[in-house]
Amino acid sequence: KDFSNNISISGSIEANEQIEIRSEISGIVENIYFNEGSSVKKGQVLFKVNDSELRAQLAQANTRQNLAGENERRAKLLLEKEAISQEEYDIASAEFRSLKSQTQLIQSQIAKTSVKAPFSGKVGLRNISPGAYVTPTTVISNLVNTNPLKITFSIPEKYASEVALNAEISFSVSGSQEVFKAKVYAIEPSIDITTRTLLVRAKAENKENKLFPGTYANVTLPL
Repeated sequence: KDFSNNISISGSIEANEQIEIRSEISGIVENIYFNEGSSVKKGQVLFKVNDSELRAQLAQANTRQNLAGENERRAKLLLEKEAISQEEYDIASAEFRSLKSQTQLIQSQIAKTSVKAPFSGKVGLRNISPGAYVTPTTVISNLVNTNPLKITFSIPEKYASEVALNAEISFSVSGSQEVFKAKVYAIEPSIDITTRTLLVRAKAENKENKLFPGTYANVTLPL
């Protein structure tokens, strides 16, 4: 009969994607648009930082830009009539481009006041309330994508040549008798010289949310 040549090793279950949600700019949080522990879609606005001061700066920058644009247009007409030098026109043109860049910079800062989810997943517990002052170092919450999940494990170097991409592995977790399946999708290109092991990573479906990132996995790897 067929003989199965398997090795049993320990691994860890990791989220497919996981980040700490932060604000790129400092300010007062106006609104929070997510519920703790709820699922969010990619591009969904999670919270909004007050941008009234930036909008006032934008209005001022637009006024300056419009004036500089008109001056540049007039200078171009005068240059065509040879009423001013090329240098005078270049100065007016450079001033217009500079103010246009300042306007775009403020618009970019205003866009950053609306923090959006970079990928679909589940939001964790939030650490702030509306009205709180946040900085780029303030962790608002965690965003985790758990379907699929990643299983990372190391195998002894003597088995390195016997592991291939797309190989199917099975694993179990403590507290459950169920055996789950995963498929190898990435292998580290070199051996860790400290542990003399090769790092391997597989992906497993988690549609029913039975598996949680951070738990240990007992992996059975066929050679």
